[in-house]
Amino acid sequence: MFLCAFAVGAVEPVALQFENLQSIEGSVRWDWWQVRTAFVPGKKPMWITTMSETGKGSSHDFHDIFQSVSRDGGRSWSKPSAIASLKRTEQADGYEVSPGDLWPTRHAKSGKVLTTGKTFNFAEGKRENRLREKVSYAVMNPNTGAWGPMRFLKMPAKDHSGATITGANAGCTQRVDLPNGDILLPVRYCGATPRSTIIRVSWRCVRLMARPSLIRSMDRNTISHRVAGFMNRR
Repeated sequence: MFLCAFAVGAVEPVALQFENLQSIEGSVRWDWWQVRTAFVPGKKPMWITTMSETGKGSSHDFHDIFQSVSRDGGRSWSKPSAIASLKRTEQADGYEVSPGDLWPTRHAKSGKVLTTGKTFNFAEGKRENRLREKVSYAVMNPNTGAWGPMRFLKMPAKDHSGATITGANAGCTQRVDLPNGDILLPVRYCGATPRSTIIRVSWRCVRLMARPSLIRSMDRNTISHRVAGFMNRR
């Protein structure tokens, strides 16, 4: 589920040019998944790429989140390093929880980098339980390079239809930041059937508002078109 945008009227083709600057290799055991980059402008612009350390033995074997930083427009990158606050951790109930499907983007109003996504939850470190998924997020201060802890967005108990919201996540979705700093975030969840919604959340320092408001609940196939239509009417 991705946020898409479109314009009304004729669309002219755009010639794309690709330049192979540098690759970041995995290893025999690990590969990199969900590799995405946030751009921070300024006198010394910064490109911050986050990636999920993923085992090659099976699907969804997600572990720690790493980052690599460029100061020269992507021509060179720092060696990937684990983000201490975004590592896979073992919980008291025996589950291992890993943040993942993250999408980092600069939040213009605050100047911070906000990444949103989901959690992957493994019983005894092996069996994935998707009903335990949560909307996760973390904040990075570009001035210091420090990442805050992984936090969770508290969702309403029910959607507009009255269905219980279970296993909500914002994995691999692109948010829209409004001029006042509020955020539109596509979220999918388990109701009677797989559903999606757009939530509006407020930014408070390094936290998102505890109780987001649901703008619309709908089937997963129409979510991106609804967000695009909303943005065109702004």
